Amino acid sequence: ACPNGGVYNTETKSCVECLTDSNCPSDKPVCDTTNNTCVECLDDTNCPTDEPVCNQTTNTCEACPNGGVYNPETKSCVECLTDSNCPSDKPVCDTQDNTCKQCVTDDNCSETQKCEENACVDKYKAITPILECIMDNEDGTYSAYFGYENTNDEAITIKAYDDANSTTDVNDTIGGANYAVIVGPGYVKSYGKQISTFEVGRIKGAFSIPFKQSEKIRWRLKTNSFETKEANADASSVKCAKVKPVANCISINADATLQAYFGYVNDNDFEVTIPVGTKNNVNPDPEDRGQPVKFLPGNVANVFDTKIDEPSTAWYLDGVSATADKTLPTCTVNNKPTCENAEQLAYNSECQGTVTTLDLDGSGCVDPDGTQLIYSWETDCNDALLTNENTANATLQLTIPGTGLAQTCTVKVTVTDGLETTSATQNVNVTACNVDCPGTEDQKDQCGVCGGDGTSCLDCAGVPFGDAKLDKCNKCNGNNECLDCFGVPYGPAKVDRCGICGGDGSTCIPCTETSIKGDKAKIHGDEFVKMLKQQTELLLKESKPYPPIREIQSSADRRINRAEKKNAQIKSYVLKLSDVIKSCTDTEFCTQGDNEPTLEVIARYLRKLRRQVGRTIRQRNINSQTANKLLNQNTKILNEKLAILAKIPRFYSECK
Repeated sequence: ACPNGGVYNTETKSCVECLTDSNCPSDKPVCDTTNNTCVECLDDTNCPTDEPVCNQTTNTCEACPNGGVYNPETKSCVECLTDSNCPSDKPVCDTQDNTCKQCVTDDNCSETQKCEENACVDKYKAITPILECIMDNEDGTYSAYFGYENTNDEAITIKAYDDANSTTDVNDTIGGANYAVIVGPGYVKSYGKQISTFEVGRIKGAFSIPFKQSEKIRWRLKTNSFETKEANADASSVKCAKVKPVANCISINADATLQAYFGYVNDNDFEVTIPVGTKNNVNPDPEDRGQPVKFLPGNVANVFDTKIDEPSTAWYLDGVSATADKTLPTCTVNNKPTCENAEQLAYNSECQGTVTTLDLDGSGCVDPDGTQLIYSWETDCNDALLTNENTANATLQLTIPGTGLAQTCTVKVTVTDGLETTSATQNVNVTACNVDCPGTEDQKDQCGVCGGDGTSCLDCAGVPFGDAKLDKCNKCNGNNECLDCFGVPYGPAKVDRCGICGGDGSTCIPCTETSIKGDKAKIHGDEFVKMLKQQTELLLKESKPYPPIREIQSSADRRINRAEKKNAQIKSYVLKLSDVIKSCTDTEFCTQGDNEPTLEVIARYLRKLRRQVGRTIRQRNINSQTANKLLNQNTKILNEKLAILAKIPRFYSECK
């Protein structure tokens, strides 16, 4: 039928390769009846599971004729099953959708990149170094204060180049992504003290660098693959605002000397450092009286105190001085001394002969605050002699009555507690006598008095012209046993168990004292109230017509009013804290008190103020970057105040 092979087709009367599948070999088992040829397949049903798709052009079984990899689980062709199926520009197989991508996680990118929308991008935005200002140290050097702006969503660490001893030529080649150099005539030296951690937001005054007038500072930063940014400073750069000292108030010490309390105003937005020396000293000497060397921004009161040297004491700071003297207001109410009891005294005496002696008494002058008084006496009596005139018990000697003339005059005692002064005038009346008894038959007695009874010159022991005197307790030749330890007759003051007159018995008990004077001024909520008012004002300006502006204004007024009330409550609780907190280990004489409730209330109200400010910021029609910056600033203020609160001792001691 077909001598050359094949099968005879009776319809076409010709030899063909096949008429049915049975005419075909095993490698091409299907007969294509359209042209009577054997092929591998006509449709997918003719193909095995490992090559399930029939290529209609070549009639062969293939895994994925249009490219890709066959997925036996889904029985479909996909772009990839493993990374090895992917090209170099998209080397990662995402097994979620079996497609090749540049990245799926940050691990697929370099150390300085992250994966966003399946593409590797730089991990961080560039950080900008900023010169805030320079401060003249008045010794031929300056201090440059640097800050920065980090617009990323998280804090970033850029290691600082810290070889502070390295030097190179003026064409410096110091490497690293974070380095500061001091450039002088013919040299460049690494500073190596700049920061390495960069918090989120605009951070002011992060660190300072000292440099000479002939030098300049260069601080360079490089974040990831971004271009290097730098901030420069030299003697011509903008100057920092001066830190101005303030004499706040004075108090009176127990010995009637005055104590001055100083604060300061720092108009810079960051902390500055001024060491004790030319720019930070107290006059007169010693120049170091415990004044601060680090100055926080703002108006900070009562940061240190010192005794006032007559007539005044001044604090010189950053070229400005503040002087404290007795004209300053008192830190607490000072009560004026009184001399009502002394005013009622009068001295009436018979003539004692050639000299009449009167013992004056000013002990009727007292100070309501318990301050030790300073005394002075004066008199308008003629031919008079005052002795011990700077004590409460002066002595007045008169000679005129002995000449036969009666004498009427006054003495005046003046007392001061160091600030307030009070005086009392007392009358003096002495009769006349003639020491030579002229024109009389009288005889001089043993005291030399004409017609006398011999008693005028007796001392308290009855001895003529004797030395015995009444002591301050009105006892003859007594030892003043009625005086308290301050020398006040029958006074209440006693020596405590520590040997201190008028003491509370605590000075010899093992105690530590923590001064929180400066901290108390820092934990008020003034900054939150100020920020709330600013953000509220901006909110009102940005508001749309609806709701009506009067409703927004009313809500804003209520919010500010609530904030001011909370701030007032904070200040009232701050006042409950002692300026100096004493902690003692003696349990026999001391009991322990708890500051914790007060500190918790202050912290709670501070957090409420922070939330009020935050709500106002979020209500504003501003972009998220600006809002986040303001919210971070709001949180930073809270964290700084909570950090100060955390340092205040939770317990205090009261000793009896």
